[in-house]
Amino acid sequence: LQFAAGESMNSDDLREQLLAAELAHLKNEVITQLSRWARCRDDRDLLMALRTVEELVAIEEGRA
Repeated sequence: LQFAAGESMNSDDLREQLLAAELAHLKNEVITQLSRWARCRDDRDLLMALRTVEELVAIEEGRA
């Protein structure tokens, strides 16, 4: 989270930045889990990726 020195951030801006950071993290997790699944074909990785996508959808729906 970045803002200029002396500049305050309101709670809505902070919330949006935190949600954006969480979404970016979850998207990276999906890529990692699917890559692992593609290499090993371990269904646990595929199931984790699907659960992470469900989290992403819930966050996106909560923002709408």
